[in-house]
Amino acid sequence: MKKNWLSHLGATLVFPLIFALGLPTAVFAAENLPPGFIALSESKMNLADAKAFCQQKGGRLPLIDGSTSSLRPIPQGTVIDGFGAVGDPWPSGLPGGWYGTGTEIIGEPGIIWVVHVGVGGKVVARNFRQDDATRVACVPSASGAAADLATPPNAPEQATLQKIPEKSDVETVFNLARMYLLGQGLPKDEAKGVELLEKAAEHGHVQAQYLTGLMYNSGQGVAIDYAKGAQWLQKAAEQEHTEAQFYLGQMYRHGQGVPKDDAKAIQWFQKAAKQGYAQAQAELKEDEVRSTEAARRTEELRRVKEAGFITLSDTHMNLADAKAFCERHGGRLPLVRGSASEEFVQRGVAIEGFGTKDALWPSGFPDYGYWTGTERTNYPGYWWIVVIRSNSIHVPFLHQNDAVRVVCVPK
Repeated sequence: MKKNWLSHLGATLVFPLIFALGLPTAVFAAENLPPGFIALSESKMNLADAKAFCQQKGGRLPLIDGSTSSLRPIPQGTVIDGFGAVGDPWPSGLPGGWYGTGTEIIGEPGIIWVVHVGVGGKVVARNFRQDDATRVACVPSASGAAADLATPPNAPEQATLQKIPEKSDVETVFNLARMYLLGQGLPKDEAKGVELLEKAAEHGHVQAQYLTGLMYNSGQGVAIDYAKGAQWLQKAAEQEHTEAQFYLGQMYRHGQGVPKDDAKAIQWFQKAAKQGYAQAQAELKEDEVRSTEAARRTEELRRVKEAGFITLSDTHMNLADAKAFCERHGGRLPLVRGSASEEFVQRGVAIEGFGTKDALWPSGFPDYGYWTGTERTNYPGYWWIVVIRSNSIHVPFLHQNDAVRVVCVPK
């Protein structure tokens, strides 16, 4: 079964979860629709139903002109059938909401573009899952981007597609690949689309290289081959293709199709971020947070070991897990000495590693609550813990199912 290749990376991209606005619907007669549209649905529907609806009305879904191969926001001025262009005022008379298009994002199976009214009443396009539901506005069958795609410049006759000359126009080959992949102007044939796409990629077409990489990673029109996917992304990335740089970084980060190499991953993220790619910038920001956290953890461990403990937990845990944690590290929980069995721990009672109750908190020691290995007498299930209060050591108690941090002493 085909899978979106991004799902193999653990996360890298999170697609926007766009929900319909729930606006009231109305019946629009064709003569009342904005120019360029022939029908408007009363309800929201998924992509398959939307296509069928427009066919019944003698039309089709609007198409988005230009590149449809990126999850990045569609540039201002990109033409959308019926709606004008991205950034134009919303069509007068068309209810606000989300409207599906017939333009799929190449290399991202199941993801299409939708159009909605943005800030200031402007036309905006966002990516959307084809199984989700939007309103539908249909345009005539032969208009706008569809007419352009049906006859790309200098397109060879279909009879010659099986044998394209080695030196044919690369952009023409790319356009034909795109038509086959999207089923726009030609019957949809992903295998043929990938074949033509790879031919254009071999001639240095950067967008074709990027898309060929995505196809090999997703198994769309070709068997999954992460090594080939990485090779084509590398070629596109070396031509400064931002998405290719980001996805190649993800592949190095997760060791998918290439040896795992975090340094190389960061290098590609930095290249994409320098070109303004938001997801790469976010990835680098997360790296910075992780690096800061690792440095903090290293410093905490240093201070804990200086105080005579053997380790410190990263997280809070209950008593049973705390005991197991220390056991795994060859130690045990610190004990409260002396009168710890009384109603409360008296001043001056020693706690292993920490000093004595009411003494000053150890200098530089992380100020969390910590389990001890001493149970409170006559209160089954309650154990003494060590905390800082007013810069000094205090010993309250806590139920064994609650959670605090853990430090371990040698056995």
